[in-house]
Amino acid sequence: MAKRFDISVYAKILSVRKAYPFDFALLAMRFFTFSYTIGNIAMLTLAGFPFLQAGAVASVLAISVLVLGPIVSHEIDRHGQSKILPIACSIVVAGSVIIIADVLFDGPLALLYVGAVLMGCTPTPGALARTRWTYLIETDDDVASTVDLQSVYAYEGILDDLGFTLGPPISLAIAAVSIPVAGAVTSTICYALGAIVLIRSKDSEPSIGWGIEAKAEQTVQKKSAFTLSALVRIVFFMMLCVGAFFGIFDSATLALAQQTDENALASLYLTLSGVVSMAGGFVFGMIRNTPPKAKLLIITAILLGATYACMVFVDSMLTLFIFGLIASIFYAPFLISENAAIESAVPSTHLTEALTWITTGANCGLAFGPTLAGFLVDEFGVTVAFSCGAFFAICIPIIVLLFRRIVYRDVR
Repeated sequence: MAKRFDISVYAKILSVRKAYPFDFALLAMRFFTFSYTIGNIAMLTLAGFPFLQAGAVASVLAISVLVLGPIVSHEIDRHGQSKILPIACSIVVAGSVIIIADVLFDGPLALLYVGAVLMGCTPTPGALARTRWTYLIETDDDVASTVDLQSVYAYEGILDDLGFTLGPPISLAIAAVSIPVAGAVTSTICYALGAIVLIRSKDSEPSIGWGIEAKAEQTVQKKSAFTLSALVRIVFFMMLCVGAFFGIFDSATLALAQQTDENALASLYLTLSGVVSMAGGFVFGMIRNTPPKAKLLIITAILLGATYACMVFVDSMLTLFIFGLIASIFYAPFLISENAAIESAVPSTHLTEALTWITTGANCGLAFGPTLAGFLVDEFGVTVAFSCGAFFAICIPIIVLLFRRIVYRDVR
C-alpha cells in the first residue's frame, strides 16, 4: 500500500538551497505587504490624525493595490522579474517614504494619498515565490526529483500565514512603544532589503517565455491572464466571496465580543484560527496520492464553504469557537488547491499574474465586507451579519460546482 503521508517533505524543501535567497527575501517582503494597511492606520492615528482620515488613506491604498497589482504582475511575466521588480519596488518604497515623511514633517494631506497610490505597485510576494518554485521544478531535474508542487505550495502557504500572523502585531508593537512612524519605517526597510536580495537571486529567476513555444508566446503573452483563462475568472470570484466572508466575519466577531463583554476571546479566536489554518496546510502538504487537481479544488471548496456556512448558527463566543476553528482546518488546503489548479491551467508566461488574481479577488471582497458588516450589525444585529457571511461562504462551492465542467476541462 502506498504511503499516505510523507513527513519528510518539508525537510526536502529546505534542502533546495537555490530557494533560500528568494524565500528569505519574500518572507521579508510579506511582513510589509501584510502590515501596510493596519500599519499606516496605526501610524496616522497615533500621530493625531482622525480615524476617518486614516481610513481614507487605507482605502486609497487598497484600491491602488486592486488596480495596479495585476498590472505589475503581468509586466513581470512579460519582461522578467529582474527588469520590473527594481522599478516597481522602488515606487513602493518611495510611496511609503512619502507617507512617513509627510507624517514626520506635518506635510499636506494630499501627499498621504499620493504615497498610498504609489504603494499599490507592490507585486504579490506569494505569487513571485510560487512562480520561482514552479520554474525550478519544471526546469531543474534535481529539484523536481526532490519536491512536488503540492508540498511547495503548502510550504509557501505557511510562510503567508507566518507573515500575516506576525507582520501586523510586530508593526503595531513597534509603533506603540516608539514613535508613530517606527513600525512603518521598520517594515519598509524589510521590504527594501527583501527586494534587493530577490532581484540579485538570478539563478532561480524564471526566464522570459519559459515553458512554451516562441510562437505561442507571441500570441498570448500580451493578453491578461484574467481574459485568457476562464479558470482564473472562476477562482477570482470564489476568492471575492472568501474575502467578503472574512471582511464580514472579522467585524462581526469583534461586535459579538463587545456585546458579550469578551473582547479578549475575540483576539484569542483570531489567533487560534490562524494557527489551525497553518496546521491544516502543513498536514495537507504531507498527504500523498491525492485526487486530481480539478477534483481536489472542488472538494476543498465544498468543505470550506459548507463549514464556514455554519456561521449562520453562531449566537455566542462558544459556538463561534466550535464552528470557526473546525472551518479553519480547510482554509489552507483550499488555497493550496486553488494555486495548484491555476498553475496547471495557465501558460507559464502568465503564472505570476494569474496567481496575483487570487489575492486580488480576496482583496475585492475585503474592500466591502467590513462596511457591509458594520451596516448589518448597526441595523439588524450581529447574528444577521454572521448569516450574511454564511451566504458568501456557501457561494464558494456553488460557483465551483456551476462551472465544474470548465474546471475539469482546464485543469490538467
